[in-house]
Parts: sequence; C-alpha cells; structure tokens
Amino acid sequence: MPEAYIYLVESALIAGRPLKGIALPEQIEDRTESAVHWSADRFTWKSSFSIAEDRSYGTVSGSAVASRMYQAFSIYYRVRFATEDGAASLIDSMSALSRAALDAGDPYAAWYYFFCYDLGRRTGAVQPSDTAIFLSRSFKYLQKRANEIGDNGLREQFMQDPTWNGLLYREARDNMLI
Repeated sequence: MPEAYIYLVESALIAGRPLKGIALPEQIEDRTESAVHWSADRFTWKSSFSIAEDRSYGTVSGSAVASRMYQAFSIYYRVRFATEDGAASLIDSMSALSRAALDAGDPYAAWYYFFCYDLGRRTGAVQPSDTAIFLSRSFKYLQKRANEIGDNGLREQFMQDPTWNGLLYREARDNMLI
C-alpha cells in the first residue's frame, strides 16, 4: 500500500531521526481518478484510508486525504532533515496545502498548520508574526474539531493524547493560547 510511506515518514519525524537508505517518492498514488464510490455497506482494501478517511473526505477538492497527508509529511521531513535550501518556499507550499486542506474540511488540517509553525520556529525562514499565526490557526481548527465531542473527558483526550494533537496543545499552552 502506498500509504505505508506516510507511516514511515511520520515515524521518522516523531523519532527525530532521518531515514537511512530509503528513497522516498515525491508523491504517493492518488486514487481519486479510480476511486470507488462508496456505499454504506462496502469498502475496499486497496487503501488503508478506505474505511474512514476516504469514505468521509477522500475526494473532496480533487485530492485524497492520504495524498495530502503524505505531501505534508514529506515537506515537513525535507525541511527538518534534508540539507536542501529553500525552506521558505517549502513552508509556503505547506501553507498553501494547509489552506486547501482547511477549505476541504480535511480532518488533519490542524496538523499541517502546526507543521508550518514548527518549521518556521526551527528554521527562522518565516517571520515570527507569521509563525504565531500558523500556531493560532492550527489550534483554532483543533478546537473546532474538538468542540464536536460532547463528553468533556473525551474532548480533553482528543486534544492531548494523539501525538500531533498533544504537541500542538503543549505549544498552544506555552504560547498562552489556552
């Protein structure tokens, strides 16, 4: 499954170590052209995203969730671990991807804005005021998604327990957004 690259890159980012001896593709296969039109009683094993994400968000704005997610993780990985120049233009690409994901209702758009924030903070390639805006947008979208959860305990778990949500929550707290 092409989505395996998503998990591979994510694991390297969480561990804080670059991958050795693995050539990452520029993009993973986007199945929007051959996408199955879902019914309530059917899914496919061609994608690990088919059961939830593809059924709910898959072809919104012409790009599958997995494809957008890989693109975001790939940019984040390249800026963090590669020695290539052009961090500012890659962060601009990530910002555009984040806006498109937010407009499409992508459930991971908060992460993408958080990646813009983190890269701006790490590299200095983005003005501090823009970096703060990325964090603010990221946290605002995470809160918007969390507000859909009625149970206070589950809402707090959603905000703090998943790895990326937890990192975002801590940064928001440290920057006095909470």
